[in-house]
Amino acid sequence: MCNLHQEENLARKLVAVLEEKSSEALKIAKAIMLAEPPKSKKAKNAMDYYIKNWYNIIHPGLIRLAGESVDADPNLITQAQVAMLMLTAAFDVQDDIIDRSLVKSGKQTVFGKYGIDTAILIGNAFLIKGFVALRDLGVATEKMNKVFDLIGKAFYELGNAHALEIELRKCKKVPITSYWRVIKMKAACFRADVELGAIISKASTEEMEILKCYGQIVGELIVLRDDFIDVFEAEELRNRIKNEILPMPVLYALEDKNECKKIEKILSKPNITESDVDFLVDCIFKSKNVAKLVEKMQNLVKQSVKKLEGLRKSQSRELMQHLALAMLEGISKIE
Repeated sequence: MCNLHQEENLARKLVAVLEEKSSEALKIAKAIMLAEPPKSKKAKNAMDYYIKNWYNIIHPGLIRLAGESVDADPNLITQAQVAMLMLTAAFDVQDDIIDRSLVKSGKQTVFGKYGIDTAILIGNAFLIKGFVALRDLGVATEKMNKVFDLIGKAFYELGNAHALEIELRKCKKVPITSYWRVIKMKAACFRADVELGAIISKASTEEMEILKCYGQIVGELIVLRDDFIDVFEAEELRNRIKNEILPMPVLYALEDKNECKKIEKILSKPNITESDVDFLVDCIFKSKNVAKLVEKMQNLVKQSVKKLEGLRKSQSRELMQHLALAMLEGISKIE
């Protein structure tokens, strides 16, 4: 059995790098949101609660790595990071409402702690501040138009992904091909991070296309990895069963006649325990279908690493390649 929570050297190093490359922007974003607190005490408490637990290194990290790989102005990168931090925070809060997620990573969500009305208001506050930060980016009009076009299309695609996901919840058996479509659409947000880093630089058309392709692939890998992680978390898994779509590895394993009945028995239980999760994980990673899913992910990693070879050699390019490789740690090592 594999262990997604096992510490790996590459993953640890990358987390440290992404934290370092995101820390300044996150500090600025928090200061902006705290500078003009909501007038309502409950809303203020909710905002303080979110900011206290606000930890996002993937979106700002991707922006900086992409920007640095094509020599973007460091100050522009930071401002772009701040804007995307706020915009993704807005969607994060709203996603919890849609998915009815009361708890994430062992902590109550804003929705779970303060209710739907307050969560909507907090999400709106982040959305407004995010677009204000984009307006203040300070690039030429032509580039600014590209930035707003990029962000508009990416978040619209993300919204469509969630709309399709809601429709799929009605299906007794979710088609894997349909859920693949959702994953590809959800990757738009991560693709936008990488493209944003490129737009604010002096990247050539060829470099822009390389980074765009990389962003799409690594976005799909991030979403898929999160699905694997959700299998290991009893609370997340319970919520996925009740309110969302089952994680991709579960959908693949359910197509395996050798594991299907055992998995269905666990999924039908009114209360899934930690021991049930352990049993489910064993079933999933014994599945030949899940091995095929992992192989698909391995191919995506190879594609992304090779794609980046079209950029000039740099530390940022190497780190982006390592980030793609890290998406498989603990997943590809099936014993």
